[in-house]
Amino acid sequence: MITKLLPLLIIVLVSFPVYAKEKEADSTNPQVTEIIEVIGNVTQSRSVQSVSVIDKEKMRKFRLNNLKSFISTTPGVLTLSSGKFGQASSTYIRGSNSTQVLYLIDGIKVRDVSNIGGVSLATISPFLVNKIEIVRGPLSSLYGSDAMGGVISINSRTENGIRFETSLGSHGSYLGNVSWAKEINGFKISVASANQVYSDNIRNDKFKNNGFKARIDYQKYEGFQTGFRFFGNITDSGIPFNVNVPSPHRKYRQFNYVAAIPFEFKFNNSTRLKINLSYNRNNYKFEDEEDIWNPYFKNTSDNKEIEAVFKTKILKRLFFSGGIDYSSQKIFTENNFGITIDNVRSDYFSSYVLLNYELGDLYLTGSVRYDKYKDVDSNISPQIGFSYLFSEKLKLRGSYSESFKAPLPVHQINPWGASNFDLKPESGKSFEIGLDLFSKRLAAGITYFSTEYSNLIDWVTIDFTTWTGQYQNISSADIKGVELEFSYSLLKNLILNLSHTYLDSENQNTGEPLPRRPENTTAFSFIYSGKTFSLAGQFRYVGSRIDFDYSSFPPQIENRSFNTYDITTTFPLNRSISLFFKMTNILNKEYQEFFGYIAPGRRLEAGITYNN
Repeated sequence: MITKLLPLLIIVLVSFPVYAKEKEADSTNPQVTEIIEVIGNVTQSRSVQSVSVIDKEKMRKFRLNNLKSFISTTPGVLTLSSGKFGQASSTYIRGSNSTQVLYLIDGIKVRDVSNIGGVSLATISPFLVNKIEIVRGPLSSLYGSDAMGGVISINSRTENGIRFETSLGSHGSYLGNVSWAKEINGFKISVASANQVYSDNIRNDKFKNNGFKARIDYQKYEGFQTGFRFFGNITDSGIPFNVNVPSPHRKYRQFNYVAAIPFEFKFNNSTRLKINLSYNRNNYKFEDEEDIWNPYFKNTSDNKEIEAVFKTKILKRLFFSGGIDYSSQKIFTENNFGITIDNVRSDYFSSYVLLNYELGDLYLTGSVRYDKYKDVDSNISPQIGFSYLFSEKLKLRGSYSESFKAPLPVHQINPWGASNFDLKPESGKSFEIGLDLFSKRLAAGITYFSTEYSNLIDWVTIDFTTWTGQYQNISSADIKGVELEFSYSLLKNLILNLSHTYLDSENQNTGEPLPRRPENTTAFSFIYSGKTFSLAGQFRYVGSRIDFDYSSFPPQIENRSFNTYDITTTFPLNRSISLFFKMTNILNKEYQEFFGYIAPGRRLEAGITYNN
């Protein structure tokens, strides 16, 4: 299939420059000047990486329940959940593993070194969020181990004023959100709380979530800025099914938060020093009295981190960035047999250098990072890239990256089997080339990407008499694909968005596609903004994919494709108050994102917002 799509890429490469020669007055698209913070405050028109931005306007028009619903409409990105609201989710960027995706909240790294499944987005409310930046593809040269597959950066809400939102929905569901922000004597203070209760009227499926954030920015003097960041969630949720079997007593409780104190020293217009001190805690407790193998499990992880980044202009067109990063982690886990990991500590040190060179329409970038984790081989991650503006409307870009993912302490210690402190980092080599087109009403892009993964970590049974297992570097994989994205203002108040991803993944050991990575995914949405109402609709298709049914042997099965439809309409009553109505999974389709876990059915919701 890749060979069939390559001619299309070649045609676009040849034809876009011809189109770009057509000059059009006032053709600037807002996406051209969009500042992408996660890659160092580079404009969209200069970025060498594939970057998608989900802004607050889109989140408010759709009013979906969690960030997963927005992120999954991004080309190359797929987030799947294990069932109803609030269950664990896994995000795959261009076929990478869910543990290979780094999450940032207000620039602070979110880590959970006790969780082999990666960070879950299922509990984060969009109400707390102002913007999401998604880098599709490796960024280990800037962010290290966790950015092997990509980066999802979340910026919290900071607008001045009071905003309140509440709604009622199907099966007694409830939502209540409030935020407040104000500037006082050099301080910009913003706080917000998001409370959610969801149910599908199934025994033991109630999901209760309380999200909260606080942010303080202080800048009384031009050359110095500091503040405080806090973002967290408390979640109580039932787990109604365990691989298609009802589980009336299965539940979990989770408490996660990140806290940070940033400092910024500005020496002149081009020279500044940023320092972040951060702390990240994750608490998770699971219980099911009817589970004879695992009735109780608890883990806690702590991450303390200090980061420093220095930026300056060396020459007229040459920009330098350099940074150091030190992190210390601690893990505690226990189950029904007792303590399995007793406050084991780990740490790592890293440093990086980034150079950006502007030569007219040509933009060049190169970066390299050094990482050293405790009990793991040191690693060097380079990246080079370019972007070239044929005109103000057309950009050609390309990059080559080497990335890695350090084994987690949980992989090394392995409380479920035999330890292995000889694990090597997972590694990847990636290449991409793409074209981005911007005109007054149109934004479009096409990207071809290819990644070779090696030393992938997986579970291996080493003793079949006792079924003892161990994590080992046992596999490699090749992934190739094409991403297409398209946004068009059909009328003054109507915006159409379309994205499609074709993914060709192969496990080099078995010759089969990687599990839970569909070959094709498609998303379509529209937003109509009128004087008396707005209407936002969304369609999403996820193709069939390999999955696992552990009640059968062999466990590998094919999970069927699915599609969903959502729609939201908003009626402004005045400048401050609006009513909204939404329906998700309109056709009430029954499907399973992870096999054995039924996804939520049709849901109706009505509410009111106040914004002043």
